[in-house]
Amino acid sequence: MDLNNPEKKKRTADLIDFYKSKPDVVNSKDIDEARINVRKYQANTQFIGKIGKKFKMTANCCFFDGDLVKCMAPGCIGYKSNFQTTNSFCSAFNKHQTTTHGGRRTKKCSQYDFVGFIMDGNKLSIMDIHQIRSHCATVRKEQLAEPPSRLWIKETLKRWCDTVPELSHDDEKIRICANAAVFEAEFQSTNESESWEKCFLVKDSKGLGMKCPGAAEILKMLKEEEGTEERQYIDVYKGEKHWTTQEKLVEMFDKTKRDRTTVFNNLDCNVSYIPAFMRAIRIPKFASDQSMVRSLKLENVSEFDRYVVMSQAKAFTDFHVDFGGTSVYFHMLKGKKTFFLVEPTEENIKKHEEYEKSDGNEWFGSMDGIIVKKVTMTAGNTFFMPGGWIHAVYTHEDSVAISGNFFHAGCISRQLRAFRVEVNVQPESEYRVPEFIPIHFAYMTQKLLKDVEDSNKKRRNMPTNSRRFRSIWERFQEIFEFLNEFKEGAVTEEALAPSQTAFKKQLQIQGKTN
Repeated sequence: MDLNNPEKKKRTADLIDFYKSKPDVVNSKDIDEARINVRKYQANTQFIGKIGKKFKMTANCCFFDGDLVKCMAPGCIGYKSNFQTTNSFCSAFNKHQTTTHGGRRTKKCSQYDFVGFIMDGNKLSIMDIHQIRSHCATVRKEQLAEPPSRLWIKETLKRWCDTVPELSHDDEKIRICANAAVFEAEFQSTNESESWEKCFLVKDSKGLGMKCPGAAEILKMLKEEEGTEERQYIDVYKGEKHWTTQEKLVEMFDKTKRDRTTVFNNLDCNVSYIPAFMRAIRIPKFASDQSMVRSLKLENVSEFDRYVVMSQAKAFTDFHVDFGGTSVYFHMLKGKKTFFLVEPTEENIKKHEEYEKSDGNEWFGSMDGIIVKKVTMTAGNTFFMPGGWIHAVYTHEDSVAISGNFFHAGCISRQLRAFRVEVNVQPESEYRVPEFIPIHFAYMTQKLLKDVEDSNKKRRNMPTNSRRFRSIWERFQEIFEFLNEFKEGAVTEEALAPSQTAFKKQLQIQGKTN
């Protein structure tokens, strides 16, 4: 088609002038109001440029609403455009009108009959086909480079995923276990309880000591148990956080794909304190046995060991470390997800910290030196991940999962580091554990201090005595130095005094015997 045909260009210019002459159109407050106002004059556009008895085609008006393109049809919720070439855009728009709203055109619509409308701040901007093409090219370029926009997920992420190798069964750091017995045997044989470094995917979750209703029952419970409770969810494509009730959240999740205008991800549905869920869900025995908090005498500590995770297909969560450096269990009830995992080496941790702080253009997953491995989960699988692992998650199909977080004694170093990063990078984050410091203080005083004091009485040099005492001393030293830096609440100089005395005495012993 000749995009520079003077007659056709005049046709577009006349259409734009026509709409600009209508005060109610140009003064529209938002794009949906513009759709209503433009619709009033739709029939009139066939007379613009009319010669004799030959009518022109009515204007083909498209409305850009963020990631969506809408037509004038009442109730149109729009469709997700790929913002490709002009021909592709026009074809997709015409198809939307005919298939979604039953509109018909007896003749092929010229691109010069297209008029675009978009809100530019608080002002409505009206575009010809050249401006529509320029807008589409700009949006497409921006989205392909900006995670987690829809086109980035659809095209850029997909290409990147294809470069990440599938996990092999002989991987040293991410273990695939056929069942609970294999998992438990391998965890114990590799001494992971002392220093938990490896991730474990358990294919068959029977035998893990977990009890949980199916996905449908869980969603039903969300509607019936505390259904009016407000929950936060993420509009994935826009990167925006919103709040709604549990009941409405389930209704959104159950929408057919045709009725969805975006993709949402709910990661904030903590049901640990709701009695019905506490009775219905028994967490894996491993998570219960390995939890630092459950081994301590503590009162009024936040619970975060039962979450319902609802993710619609194509949801993506960018690379992150779970709050407080907590470890996690993740049990799939429905759907399919892929975890992209980066080992928390010193170099990788530093790069991720810089990534969290910066607004740079380089995505963490494609940085030089970052080795990513992927684990794909389906219904019935359970994944155990030690604290501090850097990970991202993509949802292939609508998914429902039960997950929980817990502090683990074998991950103390990474927990303390995660806290420091949270303080420096996200000091106002709602995802921080409010009792982080009291929990680690209680662990130090209830689980470690006595062994240090006993060693001091026996003049035992803990780092050189045995692996057990070396581990106890390393944890004690790390936590004490951390608490000495971050005193708050009940953790005062006075409360730390016994630990400080034991700490100094053990250092003296080490100095005398080295």
